[in-house]
Amino acid sequence: MKIKNNIPKAFLVFLLTSFSIWILINLSKKSTVFLSYDINYKGLAQNKILQEEPIDEIDILVEGTGFKLFLANFFSKEIELSVEKLNKKSTNNYYILVNNQIRNIQKQIKSGLLLKEIKQDTIYLKLGSLQTKKIPVLPNLEIEYKSGYDIVEKPLIKPDSVTISGTELQLKNINSIRLERLVLQDVSNDINKKLPIVLPEKLNKVKICHSSVEISIKVNKFTEKEFEIPVHVKNIPKGSKLNIFPKKVKVFFKLQLEDFDKITKDSFEVYCDFNEAVKNKHPYLILKLKSKSDYILTSRIVPNKVDFLIHK
Repeated sequence: MKIKNNIPKAFLVFLLTSFSIWILINLSKKSTVFLSYDINYKGLAQNKILQEEPIDEIDILVEGTGFKLFLANFFSKEIELSVEKLNKKSTNNYYILVNNQIRNIQKQIKSGLLLKEIKQDTIYLKLGSLQTKKIPVLPNLEIEYKSGYDIVEKPLIKPDSVTISGTELQLKNINSIRLERLVLQDVSNDINKKLPIVLPEKLNKVKICHSSVEISIKVNKFTEKEFEIPVHVKNIPKGSKLNIFPKKVKVFFKLQLEDFDKITKDSFEVYCDFNEAVKNKHPYLILKLKSKSDYILTSRIVPNKVDFLIHK
């Protein structure tokens, strides 16, 4: 069974009109409420910098009609606070008394609203003097070279150091800075890249003079070669005869293929010091290798120690 709606249209119009009048009456009444305003700090001295972020909102008790309070929520609410004149609490700790800036704040809040009270009377600021520091730039490499290829010398970075600016607290523990990670595989040619500098998120307030640097890595074909080299013993006691086993050891070394014929047995010296064995009470002699050529990149001795017998 269908129920007919018998509510007269005149009644609905009366109800709507009454409700509208009620809203208008209430919106015209004055009331007080707390409104939150974003803070914009102005006038900080050029040689000062915030070491920590201060509060970014302030609660203000305002009085106004319902219309004004309602409209205030549809507009950006921001208050500029002057930090030109600060009160000092300790070395890096300062504060401002917000009530000293009531006139300035009243001018900034929406017309028709009366400032009655500021909830946060005191705002603390941690400041430091702006300083600079020069730190080295470090590569962050993960490179796999093609078989038979390798890096010739340490990576060349230009510039190899950068200047950063910030507070003493911010710069205190920064002793180096890294580049963005470079990952390459099967490399057989020279590498030349422009890489961004990575600044940790916690240091996002630190300013840096360069955002990126150039890195160059020389790559070449390498080979390994070996020689059998006699061992020389230093500081044998006078009147004593020393026998070592073995008398010769193998020296393995790595060099660029183009320099293969530039190295001879005379490019190496293998020696040990008898005094060190006596001092450390070792029953063996530890071998040391001296390379006499800049063409040799890496080298090792096999074995790296020899046994000995001494006859007096």
